[in-house]
Amino acid sequence: MLLDKASNLPPAVRFYLFTYMWSWPAWVALGLTGTPLKGVVPLVVFSFAGIGPSAVGILLARREGSGYWADFKLRVKDPRRISRSGYAWLAGFVPLTSAAAFGLYALMRGWGAASASLTPYEGTIIGLVPFAAVLMAFGPIPEELGWRGYAQDVLERTRGWFGASLVVGVGWALWHVPLFFIPGTYQNGLYATSPVLVVDFGIQFLVLALVMGWLRARERSSILSAILFHFCINFVGELIGLPPGAMVLRTAVQAVCVGAIIILSRRRNGETLICPA
Repeated sequence: MLLDKASNLPPAVRFYLFTYMWSWPAWVALGLTGTPLKGVVPLVVFSFAGIGPSAVGILLARREGSGYWADFKLRVKDPRRISRSGYAWLAGFVPLTSAAAFGLYALMRGWGAASASLTPYEGTIIGLVPFAAVLMAFGPIPEELGWRGYAQDVLERTRGWFGASLVVGVGWALWHVPLFFIPGTYQNGLYATSPVLVVDFGIQFLVLALVMGWLRARERSSILSAILFHFCINFVGELIGLPPGAMVLRTAVQAVCVGAIIILSRRRNGETLICPA
């Protein structure tokens, strides 16, 4: 088995290697051929490639032993690991920072022009249920058992939550690169709009990776917390689409919040960011 042949590699390297091998060939092929995401075959190919992180994460987690695997599954499905304040962070961080960014954008551009540039959700309230289910099925679940599950676990053994979050964030952002060249993807829309938004996309992923890593560590290494946070990112982004200028401001606001979180955490707990506690 291919996994056995790579057993001498560090766990994190194995995860990244097999995740990219799972996802990139299909995505690169779709991008090179200019195949739009229309029709059953392109969507199936695209979606199967997208489950790479969690699929690989599960395969490698099972090879860590029965004790680790049992704990891994518990951290995926147990909502009790997340505190009440943790749920408040999950529900509030993305919408509040997005609202703050839009407020700054409105101050700069004027409320009328800023409001006209929003692209709100146009479906019904009842339609939000299947809409949310689709968002959960395409992104949070196919990815987070890998990124903030297995990868974060093995990297935290030597790097602590901060260093692990940075490494995971870089890998998470780069994994999306082929999507910028596939017609019909969110990333392709950013690329077509402005190179600035491509850079913003990468920076935001690093910022959000730090938030998710910090929250995960705060909530007893809950993988479920990362799944729910990832869902909030996608749900809020799809519910109310911000104009490009406000998107860049949102990343800046979130970066400031991350800096404050890190400073306050260190002062309160005296924690070391790079080395494990």
